[in-house]
Formats: sequence, C-alpha cells, structure tokens
Amino acid sequence: MTPVLNVENICKKYVTKNGVVCANDNISFSLGQNEILAVLGPNGAGKSTLIKQIIGYVSPDSGKIEINGVETGSKSKMLSEISYMMQSRFEHWDHLTVYDAIYYSARLKKMSKADTKREIEYLAAELDLKKEMRKLLKNLSGGKKQAAALACAVVANPKILILDEPTTGLDPEKKVLFWNFLRKIQKEKETSILLITHNVAEVEEIVDRVIIVSRGKIIEKGTPESLHKQVQDEIRIEITLKEKVDEKVVENVLEGYSYKLLEKKIIVYIREENLVSGISKIFDDKELKDYIDDFRVVRPSLEDVYIKLMGEKIA
Repeated sequence: MTPVLNVENICKKYVTKNGVVCANDNISFSLGQNEILAVLGPNGAGKSTLIKQIIGYVSPDSGKIEINGVETGSKSKMLSEISYMMQSRFEHWDHLTVYDAIYYSARLKKMSKADTKREIEYLAAELDLKKEMRKLLKNLSGGKKQAAALACAVVANPKILILDEPTTGLDPEKKVLFWNFLRKIQKEKETSILLITHNVAEVEEIVDRVIIVSRGKIIEKGTPESLHKQVQDEIRIEITLKEKVDEKVVENVLEGYSYKLLEKKIIVYIREENLVSGISKIFDDKELKDYIDDFRVVRPSLEDVYIKLMGEKIA
C-alpha cells in the first residue's frame, strides 16, 4: 500500500554567521494510512525545518516529498490533504470567537456549511469546548486555546494531521483528553498523524512508530517495542539526591556502569543479573550514601532508549 506521506532523502542547509548549518541531513521516512508516527528529538534537532518542508513553507535543497504517491511542491494541490496544528496558530486570529475560528477553518477546506455545523457540534462535545464557543480566542486559557487549535486542525477531516508539541502547557487531565481524542479520530476517521515532540514519556502508549532525530539526522527508528529491546536486559535506578554531588564522587562509584548525572538525580542502568550487587555498591559507598534522599527501581521505557542514544534526558 502506498504511504500517505513519503519523505525521501530530504536535505536542507542554511547559511549563518557561523557557517553552513545542515538542518536536515538525508532524512527519509514514510507515514502509513491510519498510523501515528512520532518524530522525537531535542530543540535544534531539525524537527521544525522538517515540518516546514512537508507543509510546503520551505523547499528542500534535495530529495522529495510525496503525498499519496504524488510529489509535492510549495504550490501543490496535494498539500490540502495536510492539516497542521501549531502552538502559535492563533496569533492573528485572537479577535475571532472559537466558533468562528473553527467555522472558517472548515470553509477554507471547502467543507459544506451543513457538514461544518455538524462537525463543530461534534468537536465542541469531544474537546469540552461547548461553553467556550462564543468566547474570543484571546480570552481563553492555555488549555482551551490548545483544544480550539486542535478543533481547527481536524474539523475538515484531513488525511494527514501534523501536531507540533501539542500538549505543551496542558495539565495532566487535559493531556488525557487530548490523547484519547487523537486515538478516536485515528480509528473512526482513519486519520494519519505525524507527531513532532520532545516529550517521550507522553507518546509512548499512543504511537505506532518512532523516529529519533539529532543534529538533522535520523539516529534510530522503529516501533516502541523494537526500541525497547535495546534496554530490555537492563534495570533503571533513579536516585534522588539531597543536594548536588561532585561528579567525581559519582564517577568513582559508578565506574563501569551506564549512568546520567542530573542536578539532584542520578539515573543508573544496571543489567538485571547485576542488580543486587550494583545497588549494594551504591549504598555501601561512604561518600555517596550521605547524599541519597530516595531511590526507585523501574523497568526501562522508551525514554531510556533516548537517554542512551542521545546522552541527555527529555523533559
């Protein structure tokens, strides 16, 4: 089956005062029908540049982008198959009500008036926006504005939905509502979703596949299950510290182990068969044990794969 979106050998370079920066370096991937694909990576990894090329804002220096097997360009009609939700969507729409913003989004996509009204009623109920329909966008809370942005993005039932850091600023309850809604439209409307984020923990349960990017390159990709295999024989120990500890102290104790030292936390990876001896080594050290406030032992997650690949923790 032809993928709904195919990105092949995309390269994009920018000239800066410090020289040439390769924002995207030979990026290739596909998005299948009714699939949720996450592109994970830290700020500066090239995610935003990738989005701009997919939606036609920027042309790649080389490579190609296809939607349903048809190569696109900045003026391609195929770009109408894509809807893009971004945090800054309403910068120029603040004078509109929520209802009007969703209505105009649908009409711009040539949805009929009757279908638009039905879809608005559906989205108002699903995204808990009934009470906000006649409010101005500029008067909404951050969470409600994000819900309105999502409603505008999905109102015309796009084939491809691109979400850029969609849950930033949302409280846990709103995040659950958001992810549940995405699962629902994926199943009921067969929407293909490209999710751009740096938050691994949130997306692990919802995505079908993952791409991890760093410095413009794809460094790993696969299903969450296949990526888990990279750390399946290891246990993660999270040590909470009373105060910041000297790196040399940690280095002396954990020599030979894979670990990450944060401000007031140490994350250590120990093979399962060495778990008891590893914990004993940590707590038997006279210098380090005085800094330890608490600890927990957990099974590795997708975030651990990222930490091992990138050498840093995603917030």
